[in-house]
Amino acid sequence: MTTRILVIDDEATIRDLVAEALREADYDVKTAANGAVAWQLLGSWMPDVIVLDLMMPQLSGHGLVELLRGDARLARIPVLVVTATYGAMDEARRLDAQACLTKPFALEDLLAQVAALAGEAELGVRS
Repeated sequence: MTTRILVIDDEATIRDLVAEALREADYDVKTAANGAVAWQLLGSWMPDVIVLDLMMPQLSGHGLVELLRGDARLARIPVLVVTATYGAMDEARRLDAQACLTKPFALEDLLAQVAALAGEAELGVRS
């Protein structure tokens, strides 16, 4: 079974770049432009890993994580925070995210983090 990844970022260029890199690595990828769109998608599709920006309109990454953690079906999905937010690592810890990358990041670092969260490799936190 192919690992499913949900990429949530309001910046279309970043969202599309990340999604394409993950697809090229043979992941099943869906995207959302913000937390509200992602929340709707999560009603019918269960990812194995979520790649999440924090600063987004309508429903931020923070708000989405609160919803995830409050839903027993979704609470255990590993979250990789990918953000340019100052203090990103501290924010990720506060959200109980499993990993964090700060923008800009190398695609190979992203792929390594996703593989680790999907149980395919060892996890290493990078910023």
